[in-house]
Amino acid sequence: EFKTCVACDVKSPSVLSCTICDFALDIKCATLPTKVRHKCDDNYLSLCLGDKYVGGEILWCDICETKTDPNVWFYTNEDYGAALHVKCVLGDLYYFKPEVEVIINRGMTRPFCIICKVRCIFPFYLRDPLSP
Repeated sequence: EFKTCVACDVKSPSVLSCTICDFALDIKCATLPTKVRHKCDDNYLSLCLGDKYVGGEILWCDICETKTDPNVWFYTNEDYGAALHVKCVLGDLYYFKPEVEVIINRGMTRPFCIICKVRCIFPFYLRDPLSP
């Protein structure tokens, strides 16, 4: 059964959920660190559940400079009220499996992404040793 994760607002078949109140967290959100450091900030950033920011103000991520949805979890620096996306703070590789290999993408031609079918523009890519 698919349930919606309260942290990222994404439906998932693999969630940790309460049988009484239907609170659900997918595995990646359940394992988010509560405090992290990021190169853009000298202080620790805290995971915010969004409940502090219900005042209707527009929240902006200082890293990607786009809106932050207060209904999903984000990282904040309480000193100046930043609202940073989890993906912007932790990066794309935070959730990848240990057996996945990180390859530097510096060849003469760039490999095609199996998901979006476009040549990879990033400085590295992931290769699963179990896939063909």
